[in-house]
Order: sequence, then structure tokens, then C-alpha cells
Amino acid sequence: MEGIVPDIVRRIDEGRKKGMKVVVVDPRRSAIAERYADRWIPVKPGSDSAFLLSLIYYMIKKGTYDEEFLMKCSNAPLMIYDDMSSTGVYAPSLLYEGEVNGRRARTAFLYLMKEGEKVYPRVGDICGVKEDDIKYVAEGLWENRPASVIDDGWHTSFSTDSTYAWMSALIVNAVLGNLDRRGGLVFSKKANVSLVERKMEGRIDRVRYPLSYASFQEVYRSILTGSPYPVRALMVVGTNLDGRDPNSEMVRKALSQVEFMVVVDVMPSDVTEYADVVLAESTYLERDELPLPVGWTLESWVDVHQKALEPLYDTKPLWWIILELDHRLGLSNDTYDTLDNLR
Repeated sequence: MEGIVPDIVRRIDEGRKKGMKVVVVDPRRSAIAERYADRWIPVKPGSDSAFLLSLIYYMIKKGTYDEEFLMKCSNAPLMIYDDMSSTGVYAPSLLYEGEVNGRRARTAFLYLMKEGEKVYPRVGDICGVKEDDIKYVAEGLWENRPASVIDDGWHTSFSTDSTYAWMSALIVNAVLGNLDRRGGLVFSKKANVSLVERKMEGRIDRVRYPLSYASFQEVYRSILTGSPYPVRALMVVGTNLDGRDPNSEMVRKALSQVEFMVVVDVMPSDVTEYADVVLAESTYLERDELPLPVGWTLESWVDVHQKALEPLYDTKPLWWIILELDHRLGLSNDTYDTLDNLR
């Protein structure tokens, strides 16, 4: 309800009318917790991964997991040595341990349970929740599977444990066997529409994390260390880096040290304080947008924005800014006006 996808609120409202249960795990009593939650669980800030690990442990100990799905569709039965290297061998069951090539090994699933076992007895101290909260969520998810899901979230970088928290959330969905099943965590089918050729090789985050979708932390690291290559200029579009990314101390240090920074946004924010140049972008009501595929909906569709009025102040749409920079740097013969005339 405080996000940017109003259709999700409509769907939740419809689901509630049909008997859907909602649990909100949030340090604050958010709008969605106030309006829809059957139970609000106010965890301590930054303790989400401990809460979810405890949930996983409870489900494994109670045997409430989809063994068939995990054996067939995951690496849960993969045997792992004590030094955490892979054996390359898959066990006949999920909680198997023994020897592989004369070395002690156990399944990834058993290692996962052991991690949860470290946390579960202390979940009250770590998270500020009750064991009954864990029981309520675990049993509610299991009893309603596959029409039960932990939402995969939107912003995922609020604290230093966020990566592990969302890994844990996705593991819970896998344990339920609800991935890409009706009522579960359905993978949206993004429209195959592209106006430009996308080249991902050579991106700075792919040097250390070749399989990563995105790891912006590598930009900060490179500004500060010059490795794997130095980053001397940064262009930030519509994002408040200082309020978005974890490890605020490193973020602010990097933003202070980068030699040249441009910010494109519709309003001032923390990050504009670091900018050498701020380019004022028109608001969404004042600009046309190129058609783009939308990737977070159940249906595959293309989004087109048409402006409702001319800009009130001295602002320009992002496409104008990008195309004019390309043209003035000698990278393109086209300008916004020449492409706009093709419509």
C-alpha cells in the first residue's frame, strides 16, 4: 500500500474477500499490516534472516516440506563436504549424511537445517518474536500450500543481512514446493520486446559475480580501490543511493570520492548533495515514455506512458537527456527531436 504497484493492493483486497490470510513481518505497523494483517509480527530491524532460518528449521523438523519437489527441482540433496566443497553426488534422501570418496559429507538440506538449529532456540532474543509466531506462520503456509507464499519483496537492501534474508525467503517457497504453481510464487513472463541491443559483458559487477543480475556494491568498491578497474565518473538516474544500499559508510565514502557525478531526478534527495551536476527530469505526467516490457505482472504486457501536460518548469525527459548526451559526445547522429519525428 506504500509501494508503487497499486494493482497488488487490489489483488490483496480481492483475496481477503475470498478468505486469504495475511501475515506481515515488519518492525513497524505498516499500512498493509494495519489494514489487512491477520497477524503482525514486529521483528527487530535487521533480524529477518534469523526469523526465516528459524521458520525453515521448524518446517524441516516437523517434516513439513515438499520432498518430491526438492529432490527433483533443487540442489537440496547435493552432498557437501565439511569444507563446504561439493562432492558432485546427489543423495537418495534429503537428510542423508555419510562418506563420499572416504570423506564425511552431508546434504545441502541437512546443512541448511543445522544453520536454522543455531538460531531457533534464540529467536526470541534475536528477533523479538515468540516461538508461537514461527509455528503460526510455518503451519499456515504448509496447510494452505501451494496457495501460500512469502512475497519476494521489492527493495531488498535495507540492512546488512538483506541478501541472506531474501535467499531464505525464496528457500521457504521452495520448501513449500510452490514455485511457479497456481497460488504460489509464480514467475512472470516478460514480453520479449527490446528497442536497443543489451550488452552485459564487461560490466563491473560481472567480474566478481558473473552470475549476478546486479551487484551495485561493486561500483562503490571500485571507486574506493580502483579494482578491477577505476571508476572516476558516475551517472545516477532516479535513485537515492544513500538511502537505498546497505553499508552506508562505504556508500557515502565512495560518493564523496568519485571524481565526477551527475544525478538525473525529478526532485532533490540525499544523493544530489554529492552531485557535481544535477539534471532536472520531467515528472511522469510531463513526459512521453518509450514502450517497455513490464516484468512484475502475471500477464505479459508492454507499458507506454503518454504525457498529460507540458513541463511546468525547465525540465527534460530522461530520453532527451540521454540522446542529447550521446549526440554531443559524438556517439550518435540522432537527437531526441529527430527520433521524435519518426513517430
